[in-house]
Amino acid sequence: MAALGFWTFPEPRKAKNRKHLDLNLDDGTDGETERQRTLALGARQISEHHEYGNQRVCLQDPEGNEFDLSAGH
Repeated sequence: MAALGFWTFPEPRKAKNRKHLDLNLDDGTDGETERQRTLALGARQISEHHEYGNQRVCLQDPEGNEFDLSAGH
């Protein structure tokens, strides 16, 4: 079993993320639908990449933390 924990700190972020989260979508999950849902929740799109049969969208949460949504192989 694996666990993923998230911690909240009161200080504002002062530098680039030390960790970058990649969320790989399950086969059959529509990447565009998930991108739109994430944007509606307050994320901002930074970039989009198509390489090696994989579509990856880099997003930023409202506090500036970056993460990727990835769909494909």
